Amino acid sequence: MSVKLENFGDLHKWSKELLDDDYNHGQYVVIKTKNVAAESNSEVSSTTKLSTADKTSGDSKVGLEVKFKGSVRGVSLEGVQKNDGTNTLEVKSDYLERASKIKGLQLLANFSGVAIPTNQAFVAKAGLEYNTSCCKGKLIANLRSFLVEHNFTHKARSNFLLGYNIILDPVTQNLEKYDYGLSWSPAEGAFVGLRHESLSKEKLQLGKVLFLLHHNVSTSRSIGSEFAFNYSTNEKDARLGLSEKIDDDTQLKVKVNHKAYVDLVLKRRINSVLTLGLVSGFNALRVVQEQKTGTLPLGFSLDFKF
Repeated sequence: MSVKLENFGDLHKWSKELLDDDYNHGQYVVIKTKNVAAESNSEVSSTTKLSTADKTSGDSKVGLEVKFKGSVRGVSLEGVQKNDGTNTLEVKSDYLERASKIKGLQLLANFSGVAIPTNQAFVAKAGLEYNTSCCKGKLIANLRSFLVEHNFTHKARSNFLLGYNIILDPVTQNLEKYDYGLSWSPAEGAFVGLRHESLSKEKLQLGKVLFLLHHNVSTSRSIGSEFAFNYSTNEKDARLGLSEKIDDDTQLKVKVNHKAYVDLVLKRRINSVLTLGLVSGFNALRVVQEQKTGTLPLGFSLDFKF
């Protein structure tokens, strides 16, 4: 029984992979490409999305996102360009690790701006990142607004992780974000998660609390659930999911929420380069009450890896 040490954002990756990944809601076609060059230790990937046509105007939107990752001489770079013109570049350097002999200590810089002329200001951040076998942490400050973000995860035991993510505004002395959570593996292939997501920037109060369960029943089957309660609105949500590997090249995913809406994903690896996906869904309650499904939404995904 063990859990993998992750950054705070990936604390419950096992739940996200089951209940969120591959469900391309509102997208008619999604095309993904990934090119990994082992010799130069670099990777280029892109995601193109054609949205489902708007019911009123009949128009569809096309979105494009391009990512680049690479490293050279102890410096790693990760750049992202989005369809709205936003560009982000993150730079990490192991200079501090080499100079201080503190293993896992890195300099971190993040730059973002918009390629097209807008009123949006250029943003520059700088800070530190620390990674060891038992903890991961990041402290980064916005050099313009002085907002400070700090996230940290700690592997308290081989089967227990806990962490938090906070954003502090030193000018107003308000916590703009205060998220925290834990991940526990009570048995082999079984995971329990608890997470709090803040919703208010003005004052400290309970926001959205999520309780997560996940079980890898076998190498081909996984089941999981998510229960959420929003303290500010008293809203309750629930999702249940199943992933079934039919054979080495085919995977079926199903999830249903508390409103009886069922989502389906069927993925088929065509060859070593292309994986084809089909996404649809329907309201099970409507099927039972009205004996009809209505128009079924349909989406496709093409995943290329070179």
